[in-house]
Amino acid sequence: MLVADLCTHLPTSEVGEECLMVLVDVASGMHFAYPMIGKSPSDVCRHLLDAITQLKQVRMSMGFSPIPESGWKLHTDAGGEFSGAEVQELLTKEGGVWKPCMTDRHVPFAESAIRSIVDKMRSMIEFGGVPVTFWPYAATHAAAVQRLRICTEYRAWLESNGSNVQPRVFGALCFTPIPH
Repeated sequence: MLVADLCTHLPTSEVGEECLMVLVDVASGMHFAYPMIGKSPSDVCRHLLDAITQLKQVRMSMGFSPIPESGWKLHTDAGGEFSGAEVQELLTKEGGVWKPCMTDRHVPFAESAIRSIVDKMRSMIEFGGVPVTFWPYAATHAAAVQRLRICTEYRAWLESNGSNVQPRVFGALCFTPIPH
């Protein structure tokens, strides 16, 4: 099961992002954070597809079927960004269904995930000494660090693809050597 929700009214980033979509795979505990300019269903689709693609690849690297036996279930509130035809078509194509909660209700697990990512994001911005407009980078970094920490299968999959999985400090000065 995947749970997701949007956090709105964040400070406007350098490229105009004001929303954050947080998606959690309940089985693995992996969090995904996607900054968004608005609550567009097409952006929700793009980010949902990215998360599902990564989850499929991790599942296959573990020897499982890319799609869970019961299919993908996306559990969200009844917001228009999730109920649109575009999102429904993507879920159907990817072997999933949308399971909204009752009207005027929230998904506590999704709300908790948002709180976790936003708290980490705020700490990273404060500790890194970067402007608040850098929140999209801090949010995606917080989710990436969480995935590496909580899901050893994800870490192994990244390592098998040649990715560096050593945690990095957000906002730290870094220098790139220039080849001679």
